[in-house]
Amino acid sequence: MAASARSESGFAIASRPVPLMLAVASIAIWTYDFFPAFARLQGGEDIVARLKMEHLEDDCAAADLSEVLLAHGHGRPIENPEALGYMLRALFESMRRHIAFERDHVLPGILRQR
Repeated sequence: MAASARSESGFAIASRPVPLMLAVASIAIWTYDFFPAFARLQGGEDIVARLKMEHLEDDCAAADLSEVLLAHGHGRPIENPEALGYMLRALFESMRRHIAFERDHVLPGILRQR
C-alpha cells in the first residue's frame, strides 16, 4: 500500500471507486481502524502485533496462490496438484482461525465501546 494511503482510514481506502480486491480492503479496515481501536480500548498491543503479522502471512500466501491460479487461468497446467491443494488448505485454515479470533475477541470489544 502506498505511503499516502497509510494516513487514510481503512474505510476510506475500501470505499475508493478504484476496484480493489475484497481481501485488500478488509485488511486495510482491520489494520487502520479496528486494530488501533482494539489496542486503545483493550490494551492489546501484543495481540494486535500478532494479528498484523498473521494478516501479512495470509497476504503472502494469497499472493502465492494467486500466482499459480492466474498462470492456470492463462493456460499453464497445474504442475503439482498436491502442492496446490496444500496451498489452498493452508490458506483457508489460517484465515478461518484468524477470522474466528477477530470475530470472537476483537470485534465484541470494539462494538461494546460504541
